[in-house]
Amino acid sequence: MKITDVEITVVDIPQPGVMDESPAKPDTTLSRSSKPEASDAHPISEISHIKPPQIVVLVVKTDTEVEGYGFGWGTKGGMRTAHTIAEVFRPELIGNDPLDRERLWHAAHRADRYGGLASFNSYGPLDVALWDIASKSANLP
Repeated sequence: MKITDVEITVVDIPQPGVMDESPAKPDTTLSRSSKPEASDAHPISEISHIKPPQIVVLVVKTDTEVEGYGFGWGTKGGMRTAHTIAEVFRPELIGNDPLDRERLWHAAHRADRYGGLASFNSYGPLDVALWDIASKSANLP
């Protein structure tokens, strides 16, 4: 069995009304200087944005049509995790045996050895997807 593709999707998790009742809600204006003047004040929406949480969905595909699914997130948003998986890990995965999980984990770790892009959040979805393939291949739940 060989890995043929790695699909990555980042999904925003909507949080309607999360900050509506928060006692920590910021003021409606924020100044860029220590002594605010009318011309320095900007509406909070112009310079600050609360991003919704993001989930990274990873699908590892094989030549036997077995697919492994992994899910994760990123402390700085899902796009960073997705980028790391796509640019750093994917080249180490394509064409290799997904059942050789430990070797693939070390290959992914070595690929990022000097780049420093991969947070621990990047390894989780990959590890889960490879274990998913292993369990499906062994006819286990």
